[in-house]
Amino acid sequence: MVKSFDELNKNKIVSLHKAGYTKSDGEDDCSEIITELKEIGINAKGYCYYHTQDLERAIGKEKMLFIGFDSYNRDDKLAKEVAEKIIAVLTENGFSTKWNGSIDTRIEILNINWKKAVDNIDYNYGRVFEIIEKYHTPKKSNNENKDKKPFWKIW
Repeated sequence: MVKSFDELNKNKIVSLHKAGYTKSDGEDDCSEIITELKEIGINAKGYCYYHTQDLERAIGKEKMLFIGFDSYNRDDKLAKEVAEKIIAVLTENGFSTKWNGSIDTRIEILNINWKKAVDNIDYNYGRVFEIIEKYHTPKKSNNENKDKKPFWKIW
């Protein structure tokens, strides 16, 4: 999952592991990060997440993990593109997925064999920013630098 979510972050899809306890928590956490990214000039396409209840299902008898998703602006067409990218990345990384094509339905990862152990690494907020900023921080134009005068020049 880490490799898949890292790749999605590189593609401007904010991807959070264990984002709160409910769907609402996951959506709120993702929206907060998208807002903060926008403040530094990075526009995310959308987001995906799984929350604690989803994780409990995955490590339990069901062996299935729901992935919630949406576009950054709740646009249906863009949300579908985000979902298709999520499915493509998960499939490329060996996961079996199921989705009915509806933006109102979460993506399912089937027959998941959860092996994640506690390692005290922040796979959420800090990691998302680290990856997205590394690949998408806007470059300052030369004009911006030329217009700035040294603070000691007053003429």
